[in-house]
Amino acid sequence: MNLVTYFDSNYIPKAAAMIRSLLRNNPDASIYALCCDEGAVNFAKDEEVNVIPLRKLEAHYPELRKIQETRGWVEFMWTLTPLVMSYLMEIDGLDQLSYVDADLFFFSPLDELYDEAEGGDICAIPHRWSPQHAKRLAPNGKYNVSWLNVVNSQVGIDFLTNWGDLCIDSCVRQTGNMGDQGYLDGLSMKYGIYDIQHLGANLAPWSQEQYTYAMDGNRMLVNGDRLLFYHFHEFLATDSGDTLRRTGYKLHPFVAEHIYPAYEDEIKSICRRLK
Repeated sequence: MNLVTYFDSNYIPKAAAMIRSLLRNNPDASIYALCCDEGAVNFAKDEEVNVIPLRKLEAHYPELRKIQETRGWVEFMWTLTPLVMSYLMEIDGLDQLSYVDADLFFFSPLDELYDEAEGGDICAIPHRWSPQHAKRLAPNGKYNVSWLNVVNSQVGIDFLTNWGDLCIDSCVRQTGNMGDQGYLDGLSMKYGIYDIQHLGANLAPWSQEQYTYAMDGNRMLVNGDRLLFYHFHEFLATDSGDTLRRTGYKLHPFVAEHIYPAYEDEIKSICRRLK
């Protein structure tokens, strides 16, 4: 299980929570961290990850330096998703690689997710909007680039190359591409992206209102599926880790009571250690 993420200094507490929760539940996972500034590099050196300074990726893709001069920082970082995946496939010769967002938090082992993904060259998770949000959020595209798995096959490599070229050409919200993820709609028709069905993978603010929840011992169930990881989109905290905002979406009572407190406790603990 090979996974890659990227982050800068501003995202260190979230990245730490993601990395540590991932390894607690999947101790054999191999994590690569593309560190987008020196603060991120210094932090990642003390984590159980393979550190990739941004300069290494820029040396491999010289066009990134020019792109960085013409794009906002967030748009520049969106550009990196397919490029760092292609880079690792080529340099490290990985058989399989998953991209993971730094604001995910893992509650369970990922065996069920990778069992479902087995056999697909490219696998991604649809947004699964709650019905009341579907029309408004449709311009964000079918897929959420939170976890995306690619196999080192001809189809997988061609997909990453095509996606990378599109992101290098344009990676801005205003064009309708929604950064890197809007391109996946068209690429799915060309390369055949498999849609992950497991509802416990990438539960998120935009999807969580529509489901029913239950506890099975210490496991949380989402419509009967085990909660694997939650996407803490929009979550904001102070420098001490105190919550400023959970999300702008209305939270299901179960999600508010059982899912967010675990993440908030982790963020607080990380911020105390970082200080």
